Amino acid sequence: MYAQRAPPAHTMAWFWLLSSATSTAAIGCQANLPDNPQISFYCERSGQCPRGQICRDQQCVTYAAASDGSAPVPDAAPRDASAGDLVRDAQPVDRGAADRGADAAGRDRTGAEAATPDAGVIDSSTPDGCVAPSGPGWWDPAYATRFPLAISATDGHYTLELVLAQQQAAAVHGASQANGRDLRIVRHGAQATEIDREISTYRADSVVLRFRIQESGGYPGGDQIYFVYAGNPDPGAPPTDSRNIYLLFENFELMTVGSDGTAVFSPATADWSVVDDGGNLVYRVDASGRTPAALTGLSVDGAVFAGRVKYNAVGDGNAGLAGLAFRCSDVSSGATTCTGGAVLDQNDRAGIMSWSNGTFDQFGSGYSDFAPASGHWYHFQVAFAGNAAGFWIDGAPQETASAISTSGFSIALVGVGVDACFDDIVVRKLTIPEPRATLGEAQPRCQ
Repeated sequence: MYAQRAPPAHTMAWFWLLSSATSTAAIGCQANLPDNPQISFYCERSGQCPRGQICRDQQCVTYAAASDGSAPVPDAAPRDASAGDLVRDAQPVDRGAADRGADAAGRDRTGAEAATPDAGVIDSSTPDGCVAPSGPGWWDPAYATRFPLAISATDGHYTLELVLAQQQAAAVHGASQANGRDLRIVRHGAQATEIDREISTYRADSVVLRFRIQESGGYPGGDQIYFVYAGNPDPGAPPTDSRNIYLLFENFELMTVGSDGTAVFSPATADWSVVDDGGNLVYRVDASGRTPAALTGLSVDGAVFAGRVKYNAVGDGNAGLAGLAFRCSDVSSGATTCTGGAVLDQNDRAGIMSWSNGTFDQFGSGYSDFAPASGHWYHFQVAFAGNAAGFWIDGAPQETASAISTSGFSIALVGVGVDACFDDIVVRKLTIPEPRATLGEAQPRCQ
Protein backbone atom coordinates (compact mmCIF):
# COMPACT_ATOMS: atom_id res chain seq x y z
CA MET A 1 0.00 0.00 0.00
CA TYR A 2 1.13 3.58 -0.43
CA ALA A 3 2.30 4.73 2.98
CA GLN A 4 3.73 8.01 1.70
CA ARG A 5 2.24 8.64 -1.74
CA ALA A 6 -1.29 7.89 -2.89
CA PRO A 7 -2.01 6.04 -6.17
CA PRO A 8 -4.28 7.62 -8.78
CA ALA A 9 -7.65 8.53 -7.25
CA HIS A 10 -9.53 6.46 -9.81
CA THR A 11 -7.77 3.22 -8.78
CA MET A 12 -10.45 0.73 -7.68
CA ALA A 13 -10.41 -2.73 -6.16
CA TRP A 14 -13.16 -5.31 -6.70
CA PHE A 15 -13.12 -8.22 -4.32
CA TRP A 16 -16.29 -9.03 -2.40
CA LEU A 17 -18.91 -11.25 -4.00
CA LEU A 18 -22.34 -9.60 -4.15
CA SER A 19 -25.61 -10.65 -5.77
CA SER A 20 -26.50 -7.33 -7.33
CA ALA A 21 -27.87 -7.07 -10.85
CA THR A 22 -25.04 -5.32 -12.64
CA SER A 23 -23.30 -5.38 -15.98
CA THR A 24 -21.45 -8.49 -14.80
CA ALA A 25 -24.65 -10.52 -14.44
CA ALA A 26 -24.18 -12.29 -17.76
CA ILE A 27 -20.59 -13.22 -17.07
CA GLY A 28 -21.54 -14.42 -13.60
CA CYS A 29 -24.27 -16.68 -14.94
CA GLN A 30 -22.11 -18.04 -17.71
CA ALA A 31 -19.38 -19.01 -15.27
CA ASN A 32 -21.82 -20.27 -12.64
CA LEU A 33 -20.33 -17.76 -10.19
CA PRO A 34 -22.02 -15.04 -8.14
CA ASP A 35 -22.42 -11.74 -9.92
CA ASN A 36 -20.00 -8.84 -9.59
CA PRO A 37 -17.16 -9.77 -7.20
CA GLN A 38 -16.23 -6.58 -5.37
CA ILE A 39 -15.22 -4.89 -2.15
CA SER A 40 -14.23 -1.35 -1.43
CA PHE A 41 -10.61 -0.50 -2.16
CA TYR A 42 -8.20 -1.23 0.70
CA CYS A 43 -6.66 2.08 1.72
CA GLU A 44 -4.64 3.87 4.34
CA ARG A 45 -5.32 7.42 3.18
CA SER A 46 -8.18 9.07 1.34
CA GLY A 47 -5.99 10.05 -1.61
CA GLN A 48 -6.05 6.39 -2.57
CA CYS A 49 -9.83 6.41 -2.98
CA PRO A 50 -12.04 7.42 -5.92
CA ARG A 51 -13.15 11.04 -5.97
CA GLY A 52 -15.96 11.61 -3.49
CA GLN A 53 -14.86 8.80 -1.13
CA ILE A 54 -12.56 8.70 1.88
CA CYS A 55 -10.62 6.03 3.71
CA ARG A 56 -12.33 4.36 6.68
CA ASP A 57 -11.37 1.08 8.34
CA GLN A 58 -8.85 0.58 5.52
CA GLN A 59 -11.60 0.81 2.88
CA CYS A 60 -12.84 3.61 0.64
CA VAL A 61 -16.32 4.75 1.67
CA THR A 62 -18.57 7.73 1.02
CA TYR A 63 -18.64 8.75 4.66
CA ALA A 64 -16.49 10.84 6.93
CA ALA A 65 -14.70 9.04 9.70
CA ALA A 66 -13.10 9.66 13.04
CA SER A 67 -9.41 8.89 13.37
CA ASP A 68 -9.90 6.47 16.26
CA GLY A 69 -10.75 3.27 14.40
CA SER A 70 -14.51 3.80 14.50
CA ALA A 71 -16.99 3.10 11.70
CA PRO A 72 -17.91 5.69 9.08
CA VAL A 73 -20.64 8.20 9.85
CA PRO A 74 -22.68 10.28 7.37
CA ASP A 75 -20.74 13.20 5.95
CA ALA A 76 -22.91 16.23 5.23
CA ALA A 77 -20.18 17.73 3.07
CA PRO A 78 -17.97 14.97 1.63
CA ARG A 79 -14.40 16.05 1.23
CA ASP A 80 -12.42 15.79 -1.98
CA ALA A 81 -10.78 12.40 -1.70
CA SER A 82 -8.42 13.16 -4.55
CA ALA A 83 -6.74 15.81 -2.41
CA GLY A 84 -5.16 13.12 -0.23
CA ASP A 85 -7.17 13.93 2.90
CA LEU A 86 -5.62 11.86 5.69
CA VAL A 87 -8.15 10.21 7.99
CA ARG A 88 -6.08 7.28 9.16
CA ASP A 89 -2.63 6.86 10.54
CA ALA A 90 -0.58 5.78 7.54
CA GLN A 91 1.72 3.46 9.45
CA PRO A 92 1.92 -0.21 8.34
CA VAL A 93 -0.66 -2.49 9.92
CA ASP A 94 0.68 -4.47 12.86
CA ARG A 95 0.84 -8.13 11.99
CA GLY A 96 0.02 -8.96 15.61
CA ALA A 97 2.89 -11.42 15.96
CA ALA A 98 3.37 -10.70 19.64
CA ASP A 99 -0.16 -11.25 20.84
CA ARG A 100 -1.68 -13.55 18.21
CA GLY A 101 0.87 -16.34 18.05
CA ALA A 102 1.86 -15.47 14.48
CA ASP A 103 4.41 -17.46 12.55
CA ALA A 104 7.92 -16.32 11.64
CA ALA A 105 6.58 -14.40 8.67
CA GLY A 106 4.29 -12.47 11.00
CA ARG A 107 1.11 -14.00 9.63
CA ASP A 108 -1.44 -15.81 11.75
CA ARG A 109 -2.62 -18.46 9.31
CA THR A 110 -3.66 -21.20 11.66
CA GLY A 111 -6.24 -19.53 13.89
CA ALA A 112 -7.75 -21.24 16.90
CA GLU A 113 -8.96 -24.80 16.61
CA ALA A 114 -12.60 -25.64 17.06
CA ALA A 115 -13.66 -26.29 20.63
CA THR A 116 -16.86 -26.77 22.48
CA PRO A 117 -18.35 -23.55 23.84
CA ASP A 118 -17.05 -22.70 27.29
CA ALA A 119 -19.50 -23.08 30.11
CA GLY A 120 -18.37 -19.73 31.49
CA VAL A 121 -20.13 -18.11 34.40
CA ILE A 122 -23.52 -16.59 33.72
CA ASP A 123 -24.75 -14.06 36.24
CA SER A 124 -27.68 -15.84 37.84
CA SER A 125 -29.23 -12.68 39.18
CA THR A 126 -32.24 -11.62 37.16
CA PRO A 127 -33.39 -8.07 37.85
CA ASP A 128 -36.87 -7.10 36.76
CA GLY A 129 -37.20 -7.38 32.98
CA CYS A 130 -33.89 -9.23 32.55
CA VAL A 131 -33.54 -12.90 31.67
CA ALA A 132 -30.07 -14.46 31.91
CA PRO A 133 -29.00 -15.37 28.35
CA SER A 134 -28.50 -18.96 27.30
CA GLY A 135 -25.26 -20.20 25.85
CA PRO A 136 -21.67 -19.51 26.92
CA GLY A 137 -20.69 -17.12 29.67
CA TRP A 138 -20.34 -13.41 29.10
CA TRP A 139 -17.09 -12.32 27.45
CA ASP A 140 -16.63 -8.87 29.00
CA PRO A 141 -18.98 -7.23 31.53
CA ALA A 142 -18.24 -3.82 30.00
CA TYR A 143 -20.45 -4.81 27.03
CA ALA A 144 -24.19 -4.49 27.63
CA THR A 145 -25.55 -6.54 24.72
CA ARG A 146 -24.59 -9.41 22.50
CA PHE A 147 -26.08 -11.08 19.42
CA PRO A 148 -25.47 -14.76 18.59
CA LEU A 149 -24.42 -15.52 15.02
CA ALA A 150 -25.82 -18.56 13.26
CA ILE A 151 -23.17 -19.64 10.76
CA SER A 152 -23.62 -22.35 8.17
CA ALA A 153 -21.06 -25.13 7.84
CA THR A 154 -17.96 -23.84 6.12
CA ASP A 155 -14.34 -24.54 5.31
CA GLY A 156 -11.71 -23.50 7.81
CA HIS A 157 -10.45 -19.91 7.74
CA TYR A 158 -13.32 -18.75 5.54
CA THR A 159 -13.88 -14.99 5.43
CA LEU A 160 -17.53 -14.23 6.14
CA GLU A 161 -19.53 -11.09 5.48
CA LEU A 162 -22.33 -10.31 7.94
CA VAL A 163 -24.87 -8.12 6.13
CA LEU A 164 -27.58 -6.50 8.24
CA ALA A 165 -30.44 -4.37 6.95
CA GLN A 166 -33.55 -2.66 8.29
CA GLN A 167 -34.59 -4.01 11.71
CA GLN A 168 -31.44 -6.06 12.33
CA ALA A 169 -29.19 -3.16 11.36
CA ALA A 170 -31.23 -0.83 13.58
CA ALA A 171 -30.92 -3.25 16.52
CA VAL A 172 -27.13 -3.48 16.27
CA HIS A 173 -26.74 0.21 15.50
CA GLY A 174 -28.93 1.13 18.47
CA ALA A 175 -27.09 -1.18 20.87
CA SER A 176 -23.63 0.17 19.98
CA GLN A 177 -21.86 3.49 20.23
CA ALA A 178 -22.58 6.16 17.64
CA ASN A 179 -19.29 5.46 15.85
CA GLY A 180 -19.55 1.66 15.98
CA ARG A 181 -16.13 1.38 17.58
CA ASP A 182 -17.44 -0.99 20.23
CA LEU A 183 -18.79 -3.58 17.77
CA ARG A 184 -16.71 -6.69 18.41
CA ILE A 185 -16.71 -10.27 17.10
CA VAL A 186 -16.00 -12.81 19.84
CA ARG A 187 -15.43 -16.54 19.49
CA HIS A 188 -16.42 -18.65 22.52
CA GLY A 189 -14.23 -21.73 22.59
CA ALA A 190 -12.12 -23.05 25.45
CA GLN A 191 -12.02 -19.38 26.31
CA ALA A 192 -13.69 -16.32 24.84
CA THR A 193 -11.45 -14.60 22.27
CA GLU A 194 -11.99 -11.35 20.40
CA ILE A 195 -11.10 -11.64 16.71
CA ASP A 196 -10.24 -9.10 14.02
CA ARG A 197 -13.09 -7.54 12.06
CA GLU A 198 -13.71 -4.92 9.39
CA ILE A 199 -16.66 -2.55 9.29
CA SER A 200 -17.46 -1.55 5.72
CA THR A 201 -20.87 0.02 6.41
CA TYR A 202 -22.33 1.40 9.62
CA ARG A 203 -25.73 3.09 9.45
CA ALA A 204 -29.07 2.62 11.17
CA ASP A 205 -30.39 0.92 8.04
CA SER A 206 -27.25 -1.00 7.01
CA VAL A 207 -24.40 -2.62 8.91
CA VAL A 208 -21.75 -4.80 7.23
CA LEU A 209 -19.02 -6.63 9.14
CA ARG A 210 -16.34 -9.01 7.86
CA PHE A 211 -14.37 -11.56 9.86
CA ARG A 212 -12.65 -14.90 9.39
CA ILE A 213 -13.66 -18.26 10.78
CA GLN A 214 -10.93 -19.23 13.24
CA GLU A 215 -11.18 -23.01 12.91
CA SER A 216 -8.51 -24.33 10.55
CA GLY A 217 -10.20 -27.68 9.99
CA GLY A 218 -13.66 -26.34 9.12
CA TYR A 219 -16.67 -25.09 11.03
CA PRO A 220 -19.63 -27.48 11.48
CA GLY A 221 -22.21 -24.72 11.81
CA GLY A 222 -24.12 -23.46 14.81
CA ASP A 223 -25.10 -20.40 16.80
CA GLN A 224 -23.34 -20.61 20.17
CA ILE A 225 -19.71 -20.05 19.14
CA TYR A 226 -19.54 -16.62 17.45
CA PHE A 227 -21.19 -13.49 18.86
CA VAL A 228 -21.37 -9.78 18.10
CA TYR A 229 -20.85 -7.75 21.29
CA ALA A 230 -21.88 -4.08 21.63
CA GLY A 231 -22.68 -1.40 24.16
CA ASN A 232 -19.34 -0.47 25.71
CA PRO A 233 -18.95 3.29 26.31
CA ASP A 234 -15.14 3.05 26.45
CA PRO A 235 -14.13 0.05 24.32
CA GLY A 236 -10.55 0.81 23.31
CA ALA A 237 -9.20 0.21 19.81
CA PRO A 238 -10.71 -2.76 17.92
CA PRO A 239 -8.52 -5.41 16.26
CA THR A 240 -8.63 -4.74 12.50
CA ASP A 241 -5.58 -6.50 11.03
CA SER A 242 -6.43 -7.53 7.47
CA ARG A 243 -3.89 -10.36 7.74
CA ASN A 244 -6.17 -11.98 10.30
CA ILE A 245 -9.37 -11.36 8.33
CA TYR A 246 -8.39 -12.72 4.92
CA LEU A 247 -6.60 -15.91 3.97
CA LEU A 248 -3.73 -13.76 2.76
CA PHE A 249 -3.05 -10.04 2.70
CA GLU A 250 0.24 -8.54 1.56
CA ASN A 251 1.08 -4.91 0.79
CA PHE A 252 4.90 -5.40 1.02
CA GLU A 253 5.34 -2.46 3.40
CA LEU A 254 6.87 -4.70 6.07
CA MET A 255 9.35 -6.30 3.66
CA THR A 256 12.85 -5.08 2.83
CA VAL A 257 13.82 -3.42 -0.45
CA GLY A 258 15.88 -5.90 -2.46
CA SER A 259 14.42 -9.03 -0.87
CA ASP A 260 12.87 -11.68 -3.09
CA GLY A 261 9.67 -11.86 -1.04
CA THR A 262 10.28 -15.39 0.22
CA ALA A 263 8.45 -14.68 3.50
CA VAL A 264 5.23 -14.89 1.46
CA PHE A 265 6.18 -16.04 -2.06
CA SER A 266 8.32 -18.77 -3.60
CA PRO A 267 9.75 -17.20 -6.78
CA ALA A 268 10.93 -19.75 -9.35
CA THR A 269 13.72 -17.47 -10.60
CA ALA A 270 15.76 -14.51 -9.36
CA ASP A 271 13.66 -12.13 -11.46
CA TRP A 272 11.40 -11.10 -8.53
CA SER A 273 12.27 -8.47 -5.92
CA VAL A 274 10.71 -5.93 -3.57
CA VAL A 275 11.38 -2.41 -4.88
CA ASP A 276 10.61 1.15 -3.82
CA ASP A 277 8.13 2.62 -6.28
CA GLY A 278 8.08 6.29 -5.36
CA GLY A 279 7.77 5.66 -1.62
CA ASN A 280 5.57 2.58 -2.03
CA LEU A 281 7.03 -0.91 -1.66
CA VAL A 282 5.86 -3.27 -4.43
CA TYR A 283 6.79 -6.68 -5.87
CA ARG A 284 8.53 -6.40 -9.24
CA VAL A 285 9.17 -9.02 -11.91
CA ASP A 286 11.60 -8.15 -14.70
CA ALA A 287 12.07 -11.24 -16.83
CA SER A 288 12.67 -12.21 -20.43
CA GLY A 289 11.20 -15.68 -19.89
CA ARG A 290 8.50 -17.35 -17.83
CA THR A 291 8.69 -16.95 -14.08
CA PRO A 292 5.96 -17.80 -11.54
CA ALA A 293 6.07 -16.76 -7.88
CA ALA A 294 3.86 -19.13 -5.93
CA LEU A 295 2.13 -18.02 -2.75
CA THR A 296 4.01 -19.97 -0.10
CA GLY A 297 1.99 -22.64 1.65
CA LEU A 298 -1.29 -21.47 0.15
CA SER A 299 -3.28 -24.30 -1.45
CA VAL A 300 -6.95 -23.65 -2.19
CA ASP A 301 -9.67 -25.29 -4.28
CA GLY A 302 -11.64 -22.07 -4.77
CA ALA A 303 -10.71 -18.47 -4.05
CA VAL A 304 -11.19 -14.82 -4.81
CA PHE A 305 -7.90 -13.09 -5.58
CA ALA A 306 -7.43 -9.34 -5.80
CA GLY A 307 -4.35 -7.28 -6.47
CA ARG A 308 -2.93 -4.40 -8.45
CA VAL A 309 -0.60 -4.68 -11.44
CA LYS A 310 1.40 -2.08 -13.34
CA TYR A 311 3.38 -2.47 -16.55
CA ASN A 312 6.65 -0.57 -16.33
CA ALA A 313 7.38 -0.99 -20.03
CA VAL A 314 4.86 -1.59 -22.82
CA GLY A 315 5.90 -2.12 -26.42
CA ASP A 316 9.40 -3.35 -25.59
CA GLY A 317 9.08 -6.35 -27.91
CA ASN A 318 8.61 -8.92 -25.15
CA ALA A 319 5.61 -11.20 -24.67
CA GLY A 320 4.44 -8.97 -21.84
CA LEU A 321 2.14 -11.25 -19.85
CA ALA A 322 1.45 -10.55 -16.18
CA GLY A 323 -1.23 -11.92 -13.91
CA LEU A 324 -2.27 -14.88 -11.78
CA ALA A 325 -1.94 -18.63 -12.31
CA PHE A 326 -4.21 -20.92 -10.29
CA ARG A 327 -4.97 -24.62 -9.91
CA CYS A 328 -1.25 -25.23 -10.36
CA SER A 329 0.45 -28.60 -9.93
CA ASP A 330 3.90 -27.36 -11.05
CA VAL A 331 5.12 -23.80 -10.48
CA SER A 332 8.68 -24.25 -11.70
CA SER A 333 10.00 -21.87 -14.32
CA GLY A 334 10.42 -24.28 -17.22
CA ALA A 335 7.46 -26.58 -16.66
CA THR A 336 4.68 -24.37 -15.31
CA THR A 337 1.49 -26.43 -15.25
CA CYS A 338 -1.69 -24.65 -14.16
CA THR A 339 -5.19 -25.39 -15.38
CA GLY A 340 -6.23 -21.77 -14.86
CA GLY A 341 -4.67 -18.38 -15.31
CA ALA A 342 -5.81 -14.81 -15.88
CA VAL A 343 -3.37 -12.47 -17.58
CA LEU A 344 -2.96 -8.99 -18.94
CA ASP A 345 -1.11 -9.04 -22.24
CA GLN A 346 0.78 -5.92 -23.32
CA ASN A 347 -0.30 -6.82 -26.86
CA ASP A 348 -3.76 -5.35 -26.19
CA ARG A 349 -5.43 -8.44 -24.77
CA ALA A 350 -6.73 -9.78 -21.47
CA GLY A 351 -8.06 -13.24 -20.84
CA ILE A 352 -8.06 -16.63 -19.14
CA MET A 353 -5.42 -19.17 -20.12
CA SER A 354 -3.86 -22.39 -18.93
CA TRP A 355 -0.27 -23.64 -18.87
CA SER A 356 0.73 -27.19 -19.69
CA ASN A 357 4.40 -27.92 -19.12
CA GLY A 358 5.14 -24.27 -19.85
CA THR A 359 2.95 -24.01 -22.96
CA PHE A 360 0.06 -21.54 -23.13
CA ASP A 361 -3.43 -22.77 -23.99
CA GLN A 362 -6.27 -20.29 -24.41
CA PHE A 363 -9.79 -21.31 -23.44
CA GLY A 364 -13.05 -19.74 -22.34
CA SER A 365 -14.99 -17.18 -24.39
CA GLY A 366 -11.80 -15.67 -25.81
CA TYR A 367 -9.64 -12.68 -25.12
CA SER A 368 -11.14 -9.27 -24.54
CA ASP A 369 -9.55 -6.20 -26.06
CA PHE A 370 -7.55 -4.40 -23.42
CA ALA A 371 -4.54 -2.18 -24.01
CA PRO A 372 -2.51 -1.63 -20.83
CA ALA A 373 -0.59 1.62 -20.55
CA SER A 374 2.91 1.96 -19.11
CA GLY A 375 3.05 3.26 -15.55
CA HIS A 376 -0.67 2.80 -14.85
CA TRP A 377 -1.95 0.68 -11.94
CA TYR A 378 -4.81 -1.70 -12.83
CA HIS A 379 -6.86 -3.58 -10.30
CA PHE A 380 -6.86 -7.25 -11.13
CA GLN A 381 -9.39 -9.72 -9.76
CA VAL A 382 -10.05 -13.42 -10.31
CA ALA A 383 -12.70 -15.71 -8.81
CA PHE A 384 -12.66 -19.46 -9.30
CA ALA A 385 -14.68 -22.30 -7.82
CA GLY A 386 -15.46 -25.76 -9.14
CA ASN A 387 -14.69 -25.73 -12.86
CA ALA A 388 -15.65 -22.08 -13.38
CA ALA A 389 -13.65 -18.87 -13.29
CA GLY A 390 -14.18 -15.17 -13.88
CA PHE A 391 -11.71 -12.37 -14.55
CA TRP A 392 -12.18 -8.62 -13.94
CA ILE A 393 -9.99 -5.54 -14.49
CA ASP A 394 -10.93 -2.37 -12.60
CA GLY A 395 -14.30 -4.01 -11.91
CA ALA A 396 -15.07 -4.62 -15.61
CA PRO A 397 -15.57 -8.25 -16.74
CA GLN A 398 -12.97 -9.55 -19.17
CA GLU A 399 -13.64 -13.26 -19.63
CA THR A 400 -15.14 -16.37 -18.07
CA ALA A 401 -14.34 -20.04 -18.40
CA SER A 402 -16.47 -23.02 -17.44
CA ALA A 403 -14.27 -26.04 -18.19
CA ILE A 404 -11.32 -25.64 -15.87
CA SER A 405 -9.86 -28.81 -14.43
CA THR A 406 -10.22 -29.11 -10.67
CA SER A 407 -6.74 -30.62 -10.20
CA GLY A 408 -3.89 -28.67 -8.63
CA PHE A 409 -4.36 -26.19 -5.80
CA SER A 410 -1.38 -23.83 -5.75
CA ILE A 411 -1.73 -20.24 -6.93
CA ALA A 412 1.02 -17.92 -8.13
CA LEU A 413 1.76 -14.52 -9.51
CA VAL A 414 3.22 -14.94 -12.97
CA GLY A 415 5.26 -12.89 -15.40
CA VAL A 416 6.34 -13.84 -18.91
CA GLY A 417 8.74 -11.56 -20.76
CA VAL A 418 7.59 -8.55 -18.78
CA ASP A 419 8.70 -5.72 -16.51
CA ALA A 420 5.75 -5.28 -14.13
CA CYS A 421 4.89 -4.61 -10.50
CA PHE A 422 2.29 -6.14 -8.16
CA ASP A 423 0.83 -4.70 -4.96
CA ASP A 424 -2.01 -5.09 -2.42
CA ILE A 425 -2.47 -8.84 -2.77
CA VAL A 426 -5.60 -10.16 -1.03
CA VAL A 427 -6.93 -13.73 -1.12
CA ARG A 428 -9.98 -15.25 0.48
CA LYS A 429 -11.57 -18.68 0.10
CA LEU A 430 -14.58 -19.21 -2.15
CA THR A 431 -17.15 -22.00 -2.22
CA ILE A 432 -20.45 -21.98 -4.12
CA PRO A 433 -22.91 -21.43 -2.53
CA GLU A 434 -21.12 -19.24 -0.03
CA PRO A 435 -21.58 -19.90 3.70
CA ARG A 436 -23.69 -17.36 5.53
CA ALA A 437 -23.73 -15.68 8.92
CA THR A 438 -27.09 -14.51 10.26
CA LEU A 439 -27.85 -12.46 13.34
CA GLY A 440 -29.86 -13.82 16.27
CA GLU A 441 -31.97 -11.95 18.82
CA ALA A 442 -30.28 -9.47 21.15
CA GLN A 443 -29.21 -10.82 24.55
CA PRO A 444 -28.86 -8.10 27.23
CA ARG A 445 -26.43 -8.74 30.03
CA CYS A 446 -28.07 -9.11 33.44
CA GLN A 447 -26.47 -6.79 35.98
